Amino acid sequence: MESNATFLNYKTGYRLWNVGRRSPLSPLKEFFLGSVTITGPNWPFSEKSESRCFRYLEHNSPVFDCKCGIHAFSKMEYMKDNWIRKGCIYGKVALWGRLIEHENGFRSQFAYPISIEGFKCFRCGKFFTLKKLLHFQELDFYYNLIYLYYPYCTDCNPHNPYSDGESFYTPEFVLNNIRKNYNISIER
Repeated sequence: MESNATFLNYKTGYRLWNVGRRSPLSPLKEFFLGSVTITGPNWPFSEKSESRCFRYLEHNSPVFDCKCGIHAFSKMEYMKDNWIRKGCIYGKVALWGRLIEHENGFRSQFAYPISIEGFKCFRCGKFFTLKKLLHFQELDFYYNLIYLYYPYCTDCNPHNPYSDGESFYTPEFVLNNIRKNYNISIER
């Protein structure tokens, strides 16, 4: 799905993603957008994400009396006021299919990223536009041979005594890889 495609009957929301990459041992080395929750899946390249319920597998996600669905905030201000986790990138997402509207956002059946607009620094926890992005640093080895990469702002100079110097990536390298994989815009 292209970011400039015409969608019928969709809502625009705002959400955060982890930046992930497969292990250096894996033949798949592209950066990808990952869910910020432990149970959430990685977002597929050039395909819609479809919600699934991990609690009650017998219903079609989302339903009103469950927490399942692809979550997004309706306004960027709500996202910034309500999200406490650091080290994510954020942007706009198209939401469609079954859609449940809540006070601060939505839960949808289908979603696809539209754009990447900023990040929440892993060190200071502040939200910034991409112009303040210094670099991504590999810090976590996750399950299924996935590494997580955390963004740092230009005001924070991270020092990791265990770093070999090869775990830092420039914003251009990571964001261009994501832009290519998802065919979305990067708002710099």
